[in-house]
Amino acid sequence: MHLTPKAEFLGNTYNNSELLRLLSSTFRRHQIIVEQCDNDTDSSIVDAALTAADDDAVGVRAEDADVFIMLVHHSSDINHPVFVTTSKGSYNVEKIRDALTERQRRYLLFSNAFTDCDGKRENDYSIGSAQVKLTNM
Repeated sequence: MHLTPKAEFLGNTYNNSELLRLLSSTFRRHQIIVEQCDNDTDSSIVDAALTAADDDAVGVRAEDADVFIMLVHHSSDINHPVFVTTSKGSYNVEKIRDALTERQRRYLLFSNAFTDCDGKRENDYSIGSAQVKLTNM
C-alpha cells in the first residue's frame, strides 16, 4: 500500500477540495454548521460565531490570535457564551472580556493590528498562538 505524506496530499488542490467537501457534508449531516469562506476567513468565523451565539452557546476552534481578539472585542451583545478552543485549552470569551478594563477593550483591536501579536514576547499572556500583553494605562 502506498502512503502519501500529509503535506503532499493536502498540497494537491483537488485532494484539498475533496477533503473539505467530504468533511463539510459529514458535518452538515450531523447538524454542525459549516461556513466556507472565500476571502477574509477570520471575519467570517467571528461573524458566524457571534450570530450563532444569539441562539445557543458556541465553540470556535482556532489557533489564530486574530480570531480570538476579534471575538473578545465584538462579544459585548451576545446572548450565549462563546468558547475559543486552542491546543492549550478552552477559554470563555465573555470572562476574558470582563477581566479587561474599558480602556484595554477599547484598544484591543488596534493593539493587535499594530503589533506582532503572534510573536513570542516575555511576560505576555499566551492563549493558543495568541500573545497579548495587557497593561494598565
